[in-house]
Amino acid sequence: MVDRNVKGTCPSVQPQRPQPKDRRSSGALMRGRHRRLGPLPADVMEAAPASIFSFDRDLVVTYVNAETERRWGRNRDSVLGRRLTEVSPEAAEQGLAPWLEALLERGETVDFESFREPLGRWEHTYAFPTPNGVTAFIVDVTATKRLEEERERLASFPDMNPNPIVEVDAGGLVYANPAALERFPDLANDWRGSELLAPLATEDRLPPVRTGTHEVETSQGTFLLHAFDVPDARTVRVYGLDITQQQRDRRTAREAEERYRAIVEQLPAITYVDDEFRSGGRLIYISPQAEAILGVPPEEWVATPDLWLTLVHPDDRDRVRELAARCREQGTPFEAEYRMIARDGRVVWFHDRTTVLQDEHGVPIFNHGVMLDVTERKVAEEALRRREAILEAVTFATNRLLRAADWQTVIDEVLARVGRASGVERAAIVEIVGDQGSRHAFTVREWCAPGFPSLADRLQDVDLEAVGSGWVDRLSAGEAFCVSGSEVPEADREALQRMGIRSVAMIPLFAGDRLWGFASFWNRIGDRGWSALEVEALSAAADAIGSAISRGEALVALERSEHEFRSLAENAPDLIVRFDAERRILYANPAVAGLGYRPETVIGVVVDELDLPGRLPDSFDWLGTVHRWREAMDEVFRTGRPRTDEFDFPAPSGLRRLETRMVPEVGPDGEVETVLLLGHDVTERRRTELELRERMRELTCMVGVSHDVQADLPLEELCARTARHLTEAMRYSELACATVRINGCSATEGGGEDLRVAIEVPVRSSGRMRGRIAVGYPRVHDLLPEEHVVVESVAEMLGMWLQRHEAQTELRESEGRFRRLAENAADLIYRYRLLPTPGFEYVSPAATAMTGYSPEEHYADPELGFKLVHPEDRHLLEALLALEPGRPPEPKRLRWVRKDGRLLWTEQRNVPVFDDDGRLVAVEGIARDITDSVRAEERLRTSYEALRRGDAQRRLLLARLVRAQEEERQVIANDIHDDSIQIMTAVGMRLSLLRREVSTPEAQEALENAEETVRLAIQRLRRLLFELYPPSLDELGLSAALRDHLRLLEEEPEHPRFQVEGGLPEEPPAGSRTILYRIAQEALANVRKYARAREVRIVLEPKGGGVRMRIEDDGVGFDPAAVRQLPGHLGLTSMIERARLAGGWCRFDSAPGHGTTVECWVPAIAPLADLEPGDGASSSAP
Repeated sequence: MVDRNVKGTCPSVQPQRPQPKDRRSSGALMRGRHRRLGPLPADVMEAAPASIFSFDRDLVVTYVNAETERRWGRNRDSVLGRRLTEVSPEAAEQGLAPWLEALLERGETVDFESFREPLGRWEHTYAFPTPNGVTAFIVDVTATKRLEEERERLASFPDMNPNPIVEVDAGGLVYANPAALERFPDLANDWRGSELLAPLATEDRLPPVRTGTHEVETSQGTFLLHAFDVPDARTVRVYGLDITQQQRDRRTAREAEERYRAIVEQLPAITYVDDEFRSGGRLIYISPQAEAILGVPPEEWVATPDLWLTLVHPDDRDRVRELAARCREQGTPFEAEYRMIARDGRVVWFHDRTTVLQDEHGVPIFNHGVMLDVTERKVAEEALRRREAILEAVTFATNRLLRAADWQTVIDEVLARVGRASGVERAAIVEIVGDQGSRHAFTVREWCAPGFPSLADRLQDVDLEAVGSGWVDRLSAGEAFCVSGSEVPEADREALQRMGIRSVAMIPLFAGDRLWGFASFWNRIGDRGWSALEVEALSAAADAIGSAISRGEALVALERSEHEFRSLAENAPDLIVRFDAERRILYANPAVAGLGYRPETVIGVVVDELDLPGRLPDSFDWLGTVHRWREAMDEVFRTGRPRTDEFDFPAPSGLRRLETRMVPEVGPDGEVETVLLLGHDVTERRRTELELRERMRELTCMVGVSHDVQADLPLEELCARTARHLTEAMRYSELACATVRINGCSATEGGGEDLRVAIEVPVRSSGRMRGRIAVGYPRVHDLLPEEHVVVESVAEMLGMWLQRHEAQTELRESEGRFRRLAENAADLIYRYRLLPTPGFEYVSPAATAMTGYSPEEHYADPELGFKLVHPEDRHLLEALLALEPGRPPEPKRLRWVRKDGRLLWTEQRNVPVFDDDGRLVAVEGIARDITDSVRAEERLRTSYEALRRGDAQRRLLLARLVRAQEEERQVIANDIHDDSIQIMTAVGMRLSLLRREVSTPEAQEALENAEETVRLAIQRLRRLLFELYPPSLDELGLSAALRDHLRLLEEEPEHPRFQVEGGLPEEPPAGSRTILYRIAQEALANVRKYARAREVRIVLEPKGGGVRMRIEDDGVGFDPAAVRQLPGHLGLTSMIERARLAGGWCRFDSAPGHGTTVECWVPAIAPLADLEPGDGASSSAP
């Protein structure tokens, strides 16, 4: 690119001799030094702030200093020996090759200033020939140029300049512009003593002030003063430039850098910056976490260039070195996982990832990297791999153990498979023998890895109670015992060393609920860690082995139990019969003789075909009994669940009642093969139960009536309940009828035609008859003597109840209402006598709970009521006592001091008592404890104030956040409008002009396609500009902005039909408006991408001091909970967070195939200006 802002000789045109200058420029100073000092020393050239480089007559670079390396973005090894136009951005951009060749031919010195647009700075270039070529100096003179431009501009308009301009000579002040006098009035009286020029004043009269550029701090801010001699006027002119804001910006930048450094150094990772692309990996910075993780301080990292590769694990070093070299050559980021060895010998896994920092030309200059410690993840991955291998072995072991008839025949194969999968040297099955306090371990089976001898003899008859730290207790609790190397507890170390074990995992083996032994996995060499995943997998293997052992023991126990069962069954008094699925008798014990059968005659017979040994009663339904018995057995075969029933069975001795229990017996295939019937003769028990039930009915009637009379029920309800109790107590309760009449109230229970009264008993109280009780049946049934006794007892209880009820009624009428109220009230009720002698006449018992003083203490001390009141509230008590006739009493809140010293808040109300002469003779009052209410009110006030301040702060922060986001969007939109769209428009115009000049149809068609592409790009940019910052949102409101956005969506093919309903009578503030628009924008984007909807409705309406918006579509719908868990789907979360930050809410109603509804409500957020501190918001927002 040609530099169009060159002052002096322009490299892109024919070289010219520079024009003489009035003052010595930086280039002149360099020329002077060059002539006076000759060649500069190498260390001076390296430390110089200017870019210095040399090249020979073939334009091949022979020297560059450090500043040139930084300027070009290359290290000197990649520059030296190459042509200048290949490595120098200036030569490549400005086409310097012809100019430099001409310079070498003439051998002239070149001095010029130029402005580099890409960098936005002025540079002074000075080049002079040398015996071997040319040496060039490039100095950044941007600050000087800007100061000169400012001085020239201000010299033209001194009086209008807002910055101070002053001119002085030996005699005093010559000139000061209005801005200088306004900001520094003391210049007119004594310019040497003014705070602006005092730092520049000299003791000599000539010159009066020091020339040059100076920075001065004043009460008006910081000024950059440029003082220079005025030719021919013998004066010094001073131009001032206010740089207060620039100084503040620099301080802010430094503070931001310090905060960033503090954040980086607190991250749980190692961050670093290296000069990988210029100095081959020289480390510039590394965070302090390097010392915490690897034990190497940051100073050693920076001072030792090859320390990083030295610490990399030898197995990973070559791979990491090659990857780093390839990334350095290609200028790409470095990312790898590798191991490093810490100073204490630990192996640490890192995930190292860098970001390449480039200069303005896109040339890589630095690497910014982060090294995350992933050791725990790597260890977990290795443990997971081992767990998978162990689980695979567990699957194998389970299959083998399930198929084997005896677990001991396959246990060696199982141990070998599990041992190899877990990577141990030995695996063994150890049985624990003995009782509590004397348990010994015996090795049953052992597997050893190849090359390792057996140690089974060391685990034979080991006294477990004498070794270890409670091994048996831990194993009995189902807890695995796992130790490794140096982690072995002191109490276990000696015992494990005797057995030659360094690392061991003992997994309990349970046979059922009993601790049978343990599975042991151990190493004698090296520290073998045991992760939770490995222990879990080994526990699964132990469970499989324990199940096999339990099954083996169960088979032995089954054989023993069958023998015991047969012996028991043959001698049992109860009936035991086994049936198959066809209800054929397979076994019957000798107890069937009680039903008239011999066992040998019924075996093999279907029960339906049995001959009845006894005579059937006329009323007995034998076929119904057989049908119910068959259904019961079929259900047991079908469901596999036991069942209990009772059946009547004819026997030679008469009809017998049998209680049967049918138990299913399951075969190996899980199906019910047989049913075992257990029958118990309950005939006598049922007869006793019937008699007991009769007595229980009578007793229940008596208890029920007793309870009712004690409950003091109304007379009508008491009569009805008594009649019900009497009918239920009769032997034929479903036929019985009872009538109860007392004091004119009557109630009847039961009844029917042909009622015959069997018994009638009077009810008497205090010698008088109060009523009658009549009990009978509709048909001829006699009452039992016990039933007569029940009726008479009930009549007697009713008479007693009547007598007690009458006595209680008289007692209640004689008691005073006030006494009942006072004695049971929680408030303190009192009467205080004023005349003739003061004192309490009555104090309720609540005084003790409220004040700690009993009523007796109040009676004894007439002044106690005054002493209780807090000294600061006694004037309120005097106001309560200053009562007048006809004036309603007013309650007062007083503080009382309890007997124990605690403070009590009360609400006290007094009622005056006047005598016939109008004198106040007594006060009757009530005092209520309101301490909890007062404290609750205080807490409520405190909470409300905190809530109000927090809400104001939240609204302030939200408004600022929304404004910052929208300002950023507006800046981006302006950049697109002013830059990208303008450039694309210019490209379109140039393509149009070019199309007119070409003649071939193919070229014209290609240009037309390019124009169409540019037009579409401009159209998409304008649409993006609208989405970033829609003007109608501020100009026309929320509804108009949404309609404009929908019109853009309708331009897309296959769009749904959009509809905006409702309206807002008043536009919400800018903050609420923006949040609602962004939520709607996100929801409509989801509809466009996923919904495949035909219709979309947007409803806006004011609601509860805010705006409620609802967006509905008839699309395919989705599961909100499932979508929120998917990685990368943040749209729903962003909508919810936007609404929550505003103090509102956002929810989704959707299901697959049923469309989607997005509904949100946002409160009306006040504008930012209304929420600044001091205007309703706290100024101490966090």
